[in-house]
Amino acid sequence: MEDRFKGQQEDIVFRLTDMFEGMSAEEIDDAVKQAKERSTSVNKEVYKNELAEQFDFQMATLHFHRYPDVILEGFRNQRHHVLNFAFKLKIRPDHIPFVPVVTRDFMGLCGLMQMVRNKTEEGFTRLFPADLTNSVDVPQAPYFIYDVEDGHWVRGMSTAQAEEVFRQKHRFGLTADECINLCIHTPGLLPKHSMLCTDSRYGMNPARVPGIAPQ
Repeated sequence: MEDRFKGQQEDIVFRLTDMFEGMSAEEIDDAVKQAKERSTSVNKEVYKNELAEQFDFQMATLHFHRYPDVILEGFRNQRHHVLNFAFKLKIRPDHIPFVPVVTRDFMGLCGLMQMVRNKTEEGFTRLFPADLTNSVDVPQAPYFIYDVEDGHWVRGMSTAQAEEVFRQKHRFGLTADECINLCIHTPGLLPKHSMLCTDSRYGMNPARVPGIAPQ
């Protein structure tokens, strides 16, 4: 891959040398500056369009699962803010810019899990909803989370180990609701690995952390 890139770079330099023949150094610098600005502008527009497409696809997913209109309308009213906020963030290409989160208050734990798919299998839960709590404060109304990872790099870690890595990387874990919604909008996730909901707890034991796993 490096050799291929190096070859492409040398080809570009060769062609630019011909194009710049007869031009002064100042003219060359000005031309390069304008090309960079135009390229940056085009890339920004492409990224904005990608964010908009992702938002619309997520709304289509919610519509497919027959979410109530009041939830869909609430999310759609946030479209402008969500797209602008995500655009300003420095999000890595392998991260998910944003994920809409519908909480158990609106759809119930069982209702949310039924919308999770592992290939063709429908999600379900054996947990008693009243025993599931969050260890962090989250909005009661549906909301968005930003700059989301799928958690693949904490596979095989204990909860304590994962939380320590989060602290070192200045990242945050996800609640059960957030993990479920991430799985709903990332159907290829569960076939790869399980999810540990480190910002939620189950039952009276503070060390008992719920998770989502493929069968």
